Amino acid sequence: MTSLSFATIERKHTPAHEQILIVDKRGTIGSLLVNELANQVTTVFITQNHYLAKDAKNRTVLVPFQKKIPDTPHAAYSHIIVVYGGKKTILTFAQSLYKESLRQKATFMFVLPYVFASDDVIMSALGFGKESRVVVVGEMFGKPVGPIDMSSIDAMLLDAKNMGRITIENMGLLQVRPVYAEDATYGILHICFGQQSTSQIFYVFPKQTYTMLSIAHILQKIDPLIRVDFIKGEEISSGRFTPGEEGEYVIGQRYPLAQKIKDAWIKTEKNVKTLALKRRVDKPKKLVSSMRFIAIVIIIILALPLTGAGFFSLAGGYKLRKAQQESFRGNVSSAAYHAKGAQRFFQAAVPFSRALSWEAALIGKEEKTDALKNAIATGKEAAVATEAFISGALGVWDVLYGKTARPQETIRDATNNLKDALLIVQKWQMKNASALEQNPFIPKTFFQTITDKQAALDIQILTSILPVLPDLLGVSGTKQYLILFQNNTELRPGGGFIGSYGILSMEKGRVLGLELNDVYDADGQLKGHVEPPFAIRRHLPSVHWYLRDSNFDADFTRVASTAAFFLRAETGREVDGVIGVDVSFVQKLLQATGPVYVSDYKETVSTENFYERTQAHAQEDFFPGSTQKKDFLRSLSRAIITRIVEEESLSYGALVKALREGILEKHILFGFQDKSLQSLFAANNLSSSLPSQRQKKENTLYDFLGISEANLGVNKVNRFIKRKVAYNASINKEGVVTGTITVKFANESKKNNLYEGDYKNYLRFILPQGARVSSIAIDGKEQDIVAAVTDPQVYERKNFTPPAGLEVEETEQDGNTTLGFLVVIPKSVIKTINVTYALPDLFSVNNPAPGYDLSFFKQPGTEPYSFSFSLSYPSFLVLRDGHTPLFTDVLLGDKAYVFSFTTK
Repeated sequence: MTSLSFATIERKHTPAHEQILIVDKRGTIGSLLVNELANQVTTVFITQNHYLAKDAKNRTVLVPFQKKIPDTPHAAYSHIIVVYGGKKTILTFAQSLYKESLRQKATFMFVLPYVFASDDVIMSALGFGKESRVVVVGEMFGKPVGPIDMSSIDAMLLDAKNMGRITIENMGLLQVRPVYAEDATYGILHICFGQQSTSQIFYVFPKQTYTMLSIAHILQKIDPLIRVDFIKGEEISSGRFTPGEEGEYVIGQRYPLAQKIKDAWIKTEKNVKTLALKRRVDKPKKLVSSMRFIAIVIIIILALPLTGAGFFSLAGGYKLRKAQQESFRGNVSSAAYHAKGAQRFFQAAVPFSRALSWEAALIGKEEKTDALKNAIATGKEAAVATEAFISGALGVWDVLYGKTARPQETIRDATNNLKDALLIVQKWQMKNASALEQNPFIPKTFFQTITDKQAALDIQILTSILPVLPDLLGVSGTKQYLILFQNNTELRPGGGFIGSYGILSMEKGRVLGLELNDVYDADGQLKGHVEPPFAIRRHLPSVHWYLRDSNFDADFTRVASTAAFFLRAETGREVDGVIGVDVSFVQKLLQATGPVYVSDYKETVSTENFYERTQAHAQEDFFPGSTQKKDFLRSLSRAIITRIVEEESLSYGALVKALREGILEKHILFGFQDKSLQSLFAANNLSSSLPSQRQKKENTLYDFLGISEANLGVNKVNRFIKRKVAYNASINKEGVVTGTITVKFANESKKNNLYEGDYKNYLRFILPQGARVSSIAIDGKEQDIVAAVTDPQVYERKNFTPPAGLEVEETEQDGNTTLGFLVVIPKSVIKTINVTYALPDLFSVNNPAPGYDLSFFKQPGTEPYSFSFSLSYPSFLVLRDGHTPLFTDVLLGDKAYVFSFTTK
């Protein structure tokens, strides 16, 4: 498709005999499309805001969007366009329309405004099927539809016109994806009716990103007298959607944004309203008769229950919102105060609601007040849960930082408060989550939190860990934990190369200190020989095994045990557990805290420069025994901790988000010596454990796939490595299942040095135990598979010649078969590896309700990447529950895919 520098679409888009269905609840984008097509084609427009379609003619059928799933006129459509408005309930409706488009052989488009764009929504829309097109539209400005969905740029234009000044938050660094409304309209229509393309994702905005400050500068060039005021706004969200590489840009590189903003400026009219105030001379009031006075008193008494219930409920809702806002800003004391206030207001509303029910019962309408009573009760529960959670968190905080003289009692009260809060939340999740969405007194974010899958998982994990929290914190004694600082720019199976380590000491729940050390200080103390894994000895190569290479197992629970062994052997220190953190987690933490000033070095460290500054202090003037790296890390960690503890404006919501993402994406991992603790953390996916935690069902085939990489090139090239994984599982009519894995590596480095170069990757595939490999191909060329030479007495001989073919190491561990071999991806090269194998178990094709369950194991330390899956099966099987056998996912962490079948 030809990209557009500006709107070049012809206005005659489609033959007049065709009929188009456009669904847009909010109406902004849909109205622009309808107004453009008004004279050309019959259009059925389903929306809540009909008045926006001001240019619609007789050929436009306006249908009200009255329900969550609106009624759609039955007709033959050539094109079906669904516009997403932020409510995920529309996805189910869109999927049914997609199926209808397939039946009618119509073009289907899912239009997604950039402000609502997310990977989840895009993946859901693509999951409809391969004919589904997803169009992401930038933040439109210059819309002729008034204040509905006004973009930040339109608001800026209006402020500039009305007041001659612009107010910008956070120094104007917020990035936007602007597109002129007319260009956006033509871009969507071009995708719909223009040149055909094989792409499924389209972007209707320039590829170049802009900031609000750059938009302000454009306006100042139009009118130099415009003043720009900077104010401190809310934390810039790190969760904004980022376009992927697979999408197609409809707007070209040379988009004349400045001219477009100038056009919008000319069209923008000052919105200054005048209010004529008329003086009114009241006539002298007459005396109210006694009967009229009595009637007024009775009315007031009768209205008092409704007024009181409404007033106190609204006040409770206001306090609840304030509690949530303050908690996310880090003002926990203020949040607790507002939560308690919310409880008092909701409690005050209860007797008024009872009186209102009594009044309603007198006229036989008691059921009419049930909704209000339930809303008040739910509001009170929300306030109780909020206050209990905040109190519990404060209690844990006081114990950690030694702010209590009775740590055992404080942690007991804290865990009880947290349990109370979680019980309320779990009750909502099971029975009453929808009541939160409809409750006018509860912030909408409460409903979003309760129904969010990841939040439900967080609650499940927290509920599991609470009983052992005192033991973890060492409330009744002391605890020491080994922290492995893993550099995932030099990827290893457990997360990354271990360049430094720390000892976290705790006593009576209080953090005593964090001692940081260079890993080479410990490794230099090892006496005797420890035989390393085959790949380390042969391909790194290293004759001995040390703490720095202890994370070579794909299972972090084994890594933790090995690391604790090396620490004891090298330094004589014993630890109760091991925590692995990598560069990505520290960057997420810095993103939450914001840049920190390291006073010892007189420099500011942020998420953008953390890696470069750490490497600079590690490498400059390095010599064996030098301490500059651990000195810098010690100063940096002290600065981060100080900012978390002392910065009052710090967003605790951002910190929780950083911790959640770090755990989900396996950038922070936990391993313990205590087997019961370890089992608990493994069951909650906090230890990157290989043994399956799945509940086995009859007549279900269990598949497993894990990919583990080890950078043995002694460089930090993984910053430049991109990967895509595809997996096809094929079931034949006899029930034999064949798996084909395709991994595509792209090495985007350009130089040969410590930070870039060739990617020397010892690649391992973790498969179901007993899997039989039939072929391995590299860049389309099938390899001759030979058993790897693993005996050092053989491969370390001077005259050793490696056998011809691809040496593959095959091992069995934890109920899995692992295949390992060395593959080198040179700089600026893309390399593709294909592995085909047969699963050991048969699929139950003769069972009336067979199942297929795939568990994908994501390696710690890897960033999210694309995973495509396809499932082939005999024609006599039918997928249930609306599953699709073909989709693309973005892997954040481990993932399970479960499919149920029926037989025809």
